[in-house]
Amino acid sequence: MRFDKFTIKSQELIQNSQNLATQRNNPQIEPEHLLGSMLVEPEGIVNSMLKKPGFSAGDVAQEIALAIDRLPKVSQTGEVYISARTKNVLDASFSEAAKMKDQYVSIEHILLALTDEKEGDAVNIQIEWLGARLAEKNIELVLDGGAREIIAQKGYDPVYGERPLKRVIQKYIENQLSMEIPKGTIAEVSRVNAKVEGDRIVFKSL
Repeated sequence: MRFDKFTIKSQELIQNSQNLATQRNNPQIEPEHLLGSMLVEPEGIVNSMLKKPGFSAGDVAQEIALAIDRLPKVSQTGEVYISARTKNVLDASFSEAAKMKDQYVSIEHILLALTDEKEGDAVNIQIEWLGARLAEKNIELVLDGGAREIIAQKGYDPVYGERPLKRVIQKYIENQLSMEIPKGTIAEVSRVNAKVEGDRIVFKSL
């Protein structure tokens, strides 16, 4: 991983995440630190995204803060290292930059990689993103814990090490909802609950 290929802002983000991990007595920089550092930038991409209708900035900030509180702690923090999860995210951010034919890795590329991160609480950002898109169609989506878990599980490919979370959300939620609305089982303007029954996600208007 070449850090000189990160933009200045991305390098600052990684440094701020290291500082955050040190402040919280965490021995490693985790994806939650990256998100937490993004959230403290008032004009950053994450806060701009969370200002859009359908997003709950307070809920996301609270989830990330709680996630950081749950991370392992040490009584005396020495040098803080990048965790395996964070390395995977940063490696994936290079792939995102390559897809866009960008020479340097920006914070946007890191955010895109984070939204496909399956193992931690970063998955909730992608759920919030979906909520914003559905809100534009006058649909409020409520996912229970089981639905979130099955999305996280299906969004990871152990063979290829991919995290195709966006495709999983499209397949199991967006595509399914688009089929339910014409059948009349889901109203076009409604509050929709998504829950797990057996091995699938089902929807019901509330």
